[in-house]
Amino acid sequence: MAKIASSCLLAMTVGIACHCERSEAIFPKTIELIISIIIQFNFMKDHIYFVYILSNKHNNVIYTGVTNNLERRMLEHKSKFNFGFSAKYNCNKLVYFEEFQWVQDAIAREKQIKGGSRLKKMNLINSINPNWDDLSIDWFTDNDISSFKM
Repeated sequence: MAKIASSCLLAMTVGIACHCERSEAIFPKTIELIISIIIQFNFMKDHIYFVYILSNKHNNVIYTGVTNNLERRMLEHKSKFNFGFSAKYNCNKLVYFEEFQWVQDAIAREKQIKGGSRLKKMNLINSINPNWDDLSIDWFTDNDISSFKM
């Protein structure tokens, strides 16, 4: 009976009407339908990837990266969570980003940007952000940055 009740609850959760008190025979079909909906939902779920460009406060260093979570990645850069190029050269100002559905497209675009000249990167940034303002300026408090731990 617990199995039937949990199947009913699962069916009702995804909006499928069932009458568990009437017949147990409908449950294999209902469960099959629920599983198919869940699988379909997972395959259809949105994928979001970002290619982004950072600079330092003097705008004389440019860093290009790719991520699936731009907010988290910016917090990592601002807190210098990973010691690498961006931490060494204080690149923590988001000056440009693009959004992609597929990771392959984002990686290809990152490589294209990285392969371009500094002038091309500057023109790209200037096309949407001529003042090179930090596009993530309002995303975090100083406390968020100083207390960030993975």
